[in-house]
Amino acid sequence: MATSSTEYVKLWSVLTRRCIETFTDNADRVRALAFHPNGKTLVGSDDFHLKIWDLKSGECIKTCKLPENSAIWSLSFSPDGQQLISAGTDKIQIWNAHTWQPITTLIEPRSRIRSISYSPDQTMMAVGSDDQLVRIWDTKSSQPIKTLSGASNRIWTIAVSPNISSGIVYLASGSDDCQIRIWNGATGELLQTLKS
Repeated sequence: MATSSTEYVKLWSVLTRRCIETFTDNADRVRALAFHPNGKTLVGSDDFHLKIWDLKSGECIKTCKLPENSAIWSLSFSPDGQQLISAGTDKIQIWNAHTWQPITTLIEPRSRIRSISYSPDQTMMAVGSDDQLVRIWDTKSSQPIKTLSGASNRIWTIAVSPNISSGIVYLASGSDDCQIRIWNGATGELLQTLKS
């Protein structure tokens, strides 16, 4: 498990509940963290850089400078580990997770992005934003294909089920209206609303 604060990123053992590594080479607060699916690297972002740490050595092995006004709020690896998506202001950046070069940039309409996640089959991305909407993007066409509405405040977090149950990809969104909504990610149907 990894946690972040203003200047530090800490790596924790879930079994012992102790900090086993502290990364201190951050210029600013770290808002997003993601483990590579192979368990060998950790990616984090402050307001200016994308940083990649080797978990075995604890060393920062790569630093990628971000474009101006590109603060990142969310990171997500593709399930096959080939790509990383980062999202923040109004941009979604897709990165090659081997060379750490940007592949393409997508523009989210009108609003800051708070959370983003791949579907388990990598055919779509779910994006939660300040405009109270969840958008589903098709990864092949790089276009939004569905918009899910119902929240009455900004969307802070998105989660996509890691496997497909009975042919359904479940998508959960959490917002400032204190409600968690469960959706059918393929059809956009709202299945359940939970009060937090």
